[in-house]
Amino acid sequence: PAPAAGVPAVPAFAGNVLSNVETYGEIETIGFTQTEDAGDKSVANRVLFGVSADLVEDVRANLTFAYNNVWQDTNGDVVDTYLNQIEVAEANVVVSNLFGALEAKIGRQFYGNEDSPVMYIGPRHGNYANIAFLPTMSMDGALLTYQGESLALSAFYAQISDGSDDRLTGLTLDYAFTNNLVAGIYWYDASGSDHQGIWGGKLAYQNEGTKLGVEYAKNYENGVFSYNNAGWMLKADAALNLDAEAISLTPRLSYYISEKDFFAAGNYAPGIAFGNLVGPLSMTGEDWRVFNAGIDFGFKSLEKVTFAFDYLNAEEDRDWLGNEFDLKAIYQHNDYVSFTLGGGVVTNITGD
Repeated sequence: PAPAAGVPAVPAFAGNVLSNVETYGEIETIGFTQTEDAGDKSVANRVLFGVSADLVEDVRANLTFAYNNVWQDTNGDVVDTYLNQIEVAEANVVVSNLFGALEAKIGRQFYGNEDSPVMYIGPRHGNYANIAFLPTMSMDGALLTYQGESLALSAFYAQISDGSDDRLTGLTLDYAFTNNLVAGIYWYDASGSDHQGIWGGKLAYQNEGTKLGVEYAKNYENGVFSYNNAGWMLKADAALNLDAEAISLTPRLSYYISEKDFFAAGNYAPGIAFGNLVGPLSMTGEDWRVFNAGIDFGFKSLEKVTFAFDYLNAEEDRDWLGNEFDLKAIYQHNDYVSFTLGGGVVTNITGD
């Protein structure tokens, strides 16, 4: 029967609106000191906390809060000081089995893979500068995805949560030729006063002992296929897993080159020193040449400890920045907690 006059209609599921509730989150704290200025040392901290729950069948809601601070900026103020710094990093609903094959995520959300040199919107890890100077960015919009056995497609339309009016449109296609060989193409367009964007492709091969990858991307202005002198980027990677009786080794090589002021929202920031001083290379809008040779290694007798050594040679706008030598030790306390101690030496810096 229809509800009586003045009595609101209540959906039948209102008594059990949340089910399969899960919480998730992380805490990352990074401190540094350096010898160029003995007084220049700091600690930055980021906390993410989220809740996910089923609303109804095939509909799930996600809510994530983010809090960043630099320790010397927090002077023991009242609780309101902390509360005013908490941001809503995610607030979305995910509708699965749409038309039997699609998934739609609508609302504020993270996007992309954190290791991408071209496009990543979300919390960035590993460097002090990522926490202290870069906000936990999100995008407000809709993401539609299809995941088949070999083919994956996605399309989104969104606005970056940075206060700008620019709209971002994206299309991606990934195809797995085999379990080891995957290729992908993508297109991202930012529309404000004019259209600027990126198109590109990547190819990756991986088996138990070898990992190879190459990615190329190009900027465009005033139209995807318009002729222009916009920037471009190429990144190549290789790694080899070697397992001996007493030690495991993973030597790796990486080369990154960008020309003509290539710009993107990527997250490639190599080196303890370079990574913190410069940040993600593609976000600087400058030309780069970076060669990185490194090795990850661990001794079988030290089950929870691994090490990483890196050498970097960097050039910015055709000016050589110098060499960097890094060493890190990572203690994996358990599946959820790790401690890292690292140091880097930069040499041959021009005029410094």
